[in-house]
Amino acid sequence: INFALPIQDALLIADKIRTEGKFVRASIGFNKYIPTKELTIYEKDYLKLDRHFSKGVLVKEFGVNNILNIPIYSIVSEVNGVEINSLAEFRRQLYLAGPNTIVKFTYYEHKENGFDFTKKQIEVKTIPVNA
Repeated sequence: INFALPIQDALLIADKIRTEGKFVRASIGFNKYIPTKELTIYEKDYLKLDRHFSKGVLVKEFGVNNILNIPIYSIVSEVNGVEINSLAEFRRQLYLAGPNTIVKFTYYEHKENGFDFTKKQIEVKTIPVNA
């Protein structure tokens, strides 16, 4: 079995295993996220999002164990003050935080008439995922 994993994540995981003897992933629930730069023009039009907007990841769907209490279709722009523009960056920040840790998410809220680009923040305690 092969898994695609960015080298930065592989090194981070290897370091955690070396120093702590194991690696436990942090989660905020099994939600579906899509980088805004990967949305189609039709999806952007539906959401009333500028077609050239390409920052952050969109919360497309909430899944099992969701603890991220923000509106659906919100765009997460930062995790712990680090700008997010890809799923790899999003995941990496959760890896760095670790389980049972308070993580600060900065997001833009989606409303009926489009996005409110006033930055909002929420703090969430991550949960461990045992693989």
